[in-house]
Amino acid sequence: MENNRQKDKIIKFIALKIWMRISALFIGGAIFYLNLSAMKDGQYSIIALIFGALFLAAGLFESSWYFNITKSQAVQKTGLFFFPKTKTINFSAIHSIEVYTFKRPMRLGTFTEVKMILLDGKTIVIDSDKTKLEEITEVQDAIRLQNHKKAEDFFNADAADILTPKK
Repeated sequence: MENNRQKDKIIKFIALKIWMRISALFIGGAIFYLNLSAMKDGQYSIIALIFGALFLAAGLFESSWYFNITKSQAVQKTGLFFFPKTKTINFSAIHSIEVYTFKRPMRLGTFTEVKMILLDGKTIVIDSDKTKLEEITEVQDAIRLQNHKKAEDFFNADAADILTPKK
């Protein structure tokens, strides 16, 4: 029996790299552990506990975009790593994805800002860092194909109305 299911092609834009997430969790956990173990001696620091909580929150926070080319959907996940809030946008509701390149003062290299413009006029910033331009191009092509298909369907419907004689 042959498996005919097509594997979804997904392009990811993740805010925190995995090594940064693990580092933040490790540092936050170490600060918490050291302060909680010192509490029995009466020596602890509220400020250190606050920094530990901030590091743990940074390590557990999720803010990422997933573009499913196969299903023509953009999915945004925001919130805690275990319980993220998910928002799905179909490619048919996206007008375009624009890419701007810029340089930051005192930093080497070129940075990119990726913006998604919806049909209702909303602009959503997807990424504002060093981004792989090849992946963005693939998403832009998929959205252009979707928009051309909508325009072609509209044209064909209008042409059918014009060519059909009215009584």
